Amino acid sequence: MAVGRAQTIDGLCVKNFKKSCCKRHPEKVYKFCSALEVGQLDDSLLCCRNKNNNVELKDYGDICNFEMDSDVCELELSETLIDQFHSFIKEKEHSYSQLPSTSLDHGVKNVFNEVLEDFKDTPMEEESKIALECLFRNGPILNDWYSHQCVKVNELYESATCLGKSDQIKQKHFTEFHTLFHAYLTSVPFMESVHSLGSDKYKCESVMKQILTSVLFIIQRNLLKEKASAVQTEACSIFINPSQSTEVSLAGEGKIRYVGGYVIAKTRFHLNKRLRNTLFVPGMEEEMNDIQTQLSIVNTFIVSSSELHDITYYDETLQETSRKQNISDGLVNIHDKVFEFFKELEKQVRALLTHSTLAEHNKHLYRYVCDKILKDVCLTESFTKCYLHLRPAFDSERQELEENTQGTSDEMCIRELCDSLTLITSHISFLLKKIVCLFVTVCTAQFRKDYLTSVRREKTKALRKRVMMKSIKKDPKVNITFIRNDKSKNKVVSQLK
Repeated sequence: MAVGRAQTIDGLCVKNFKKSCCKRHPEKVYKFCSALEVGQLDDSLLCCRNKNNNVELKDYGDICNFEMDSDVCELELSETLIDQFHSFIKEKEHSYSQLPSTSLDHGVKNVFNEVLEDFKDTPMEEESKIALECLFRNGPILNDWYSHQCVKVNELYESATCLGKSDQIKQKHFTEFHTLFHAYLTSVPFMESVHSLGSDKYKCESVMKQILTSVLFIIQRNLLKEKASAVQTEACSIFINPSQSTEVSLAGEGKIRYVGGYVIAKTRFHLNKRLRNTLFVPGMEEEMNDIQTQLSIVNTFIVSSSELHDITYYDETLQETSRKQNISDGLVNIHDKVFEFFKELEKQVRALLTHSTLAEHNKHLYRYVCDKILKDVCLTESFTKCYLHLRPAFDSERQELEENTQGTSDEMCIRELCDSLTLITSHISFLLKKIVCLFVTVCTAQFRKDYLTSVRREKTKALRKRVMMKSIKKDPKVNITFIRNDKSKNKVVSQLK
């Protein structure tokens, strides 16, 4: 409707276009149009007003079928047509946002284009475009102005922090910096720098001043980001987990076994849920067979509690699981081989979950640890050997395969065996990724808890030290040094002390 009311194509711009919004009409629309009967219509539409004028009538009965109403009604919108339209709009938006510049640095231009985005869809949009065009005409002068403002903001930060070390910067320093920064925005030097760009020669002087002020705020934001990252990387390391060479206690090994059982149980629960959702869905037979194979692999890792007490070599590790067992012994018990795999996995996770890794990767720590562990070939080999050691039906399946392939050529036997091994390998790789991600999730949650506790302990220790220092300053001891430094008349202060 809006495009139909446009009188000229100049200035016409489509914003926020999405391909997903172009959809086919419902089937009811086609049924309604096909059942609609138009009859006879005249050009002046007088027949609708019950007027008998001798006007030549035309038969429009042929259009009642609406077979070729439009391409949109008959078929789905062509993906190629939508893509072309989408790329056309993107090109228009790109040309709309990128303003001409004269020998302007790429970083400076990106900052000003970011400021221009804030003025879009506002009453000041056209004025901001004109003001930016005027600024871009003086490319070298604008470059010098931008670098001078970066130096000026950095000087304000250094004067507020008194060139202190990163670990000595407090909140009061940032408050002082913000105060100095806002005072500079209303100062005479800043206004003179704005006028030096020729803002007083144009009608859009106020808009130009707003643009330059926004640029100053972006410079301040980038500076604070840089200083914050420097403070975070230079912070003293907080040791949370023991080193990789440290031996884990028996209680710690019991917890590893308990968490490993939880991870295996969680994996089996997810597979059962997927199997239940695909059980009666047509066309999902192949995926259902894959899930059943994965479930059989997971079930080989699980052993009953009574059997585990008879065959285990790690009796002390069972105490953690038995302590948390419910009445029905519902917690999952894992085989000793699986427990050894989880011990190796925990050792690698412990080496990666450190304060230095947290400072380097921040919120991407979990993804970094998962990717790093999944790339370890030795861990994958250990998991595969664990499955092959516990696989009870390996010999029977191989015997069944040999019986089925009797009378066939050796080439066919080798091909079927390779296909079977490839399928099993893909399932093992999928399960390894799922088990590792679940285990890293548990370890990351525990690391976060220990990290916050350690930080809280460090803050308490620093606060206690500060309070002790204040108390020492309030009640200094009277000794020879105190008497020597006493500047009062006749050492009155020392005598009173």
